[in-house]
Amino acid sequence: MNSLKQLLRNRYNCSVAETEYQDLWARAQLGVAVVAGEVRQVQDQLESIVRFAETNAQAELVDHEIEMY
Repeated sequence: MNSLKQLLRNRYNCSVAETEYQDLWARAQLGVAVVAGEVRQVQDQLESIVRFAETNAQAELVDHEIEMY
């Protein structure tokens, strides 16, 4: 997970943290945070992050949820 988290940070300039399942070897839940001046920028960046995670060979994306505040 550390290499995937670092890839996301470097590629998308976002904050990433493991939010669940830290004690399990084969499962993780990541939280990603993005800040931008406009909602559309945030939405585009989060969608890009999801697409990247879906095609990344280091992990399998099982589910995702996007929330904006």
